[in-house]
Amino acid sequence: MKLGLMKAVLTLTIGLLGTPLIHAQLNNSCTYSYSFGKGDKLFAFCLTPYGTLASLQGSSGDNLLDPVNPIEGWVMCDESGYGLFSTNEVVPGLGLGGSPPSVTQPKGVGNLPIIFGNGIEGNLSVTAVPSTKTVVFTMPFPKIGSQGEYASGPVVRVMGLGSTSATLSTSSVSAFGYVAPGDLVQLSAADKEGGITSPGYPRVSPGAFSGRAVCGVNFQPNSPGQGFIYNDPGFYAWTSGTIIWSYRVF
Repeated sequence: MKLGLMKAVLTLTIGLLGTPLIHAQLNNSCTYSYSFGKGDKLFAFCLTPYGTLASLQGSSGDNLLDPVNPIEGWVMCDESGYGLFSTNEVVPGLGLGGSPPSVTQPKGVGNLPIIFGNGIEGNLSVTAVPSTKTVVFTMPFPKIGSQGEYASGPVVRVMGLGSTSATLSTSSVSAFGYVAPGDLVQLSAADKEGGITSPGYPRVSPGAFSGRAVCGVNFQPNSPGQGFIYNDPGFYAWTSGTIIWSYRVF
């Protein structure tokens, strides 16, 4: 990534139809890099200062995200109607995230897990399972509300693939994106509350998000036709719980 794109800038991309798409970009450059294995066993990823992905690679060595302006992150909001907490938006490629959060590395610099202070409780942990080429994001949240009035709503993770010709698909619990001739990425999610684990609701879209805005956010692509994958396990904060998102590369 060029130095000029490592700062907060307005990124202008001319789309396939000649339509300019402008994103107010925060610092979503590669800051915390991790790499495991070689050849067919290669698995590598890099995190931005916000704990979102700047790059993700499998055995092909190709970056699955847009190398100029990687769009990856999450949004979470209360749609219960009780207004119990403010919307959390952390997608630096779309200009969402505010100031970079605090970062702690309990096992030392360069080792996982790495913990970012922008989770709902200021605690979003990132780790990896190199043997399955998986990066895992874990975010605990507290009980929010009382007396039958509890926060609930979407908690969506999104990735914009680095291609306008990606093959997109879903299973009952995961979203998939394939960027030929490189790697396949799988996005899974789960909500764990009160001893119950609920899988996510996966979606895909070529270009802009095909449904309604999520927490007031429209996920606009860098260029028309850019493949997007999403997964939303939702939450109902009648008790404390944990959101888990994971990307697996094949």
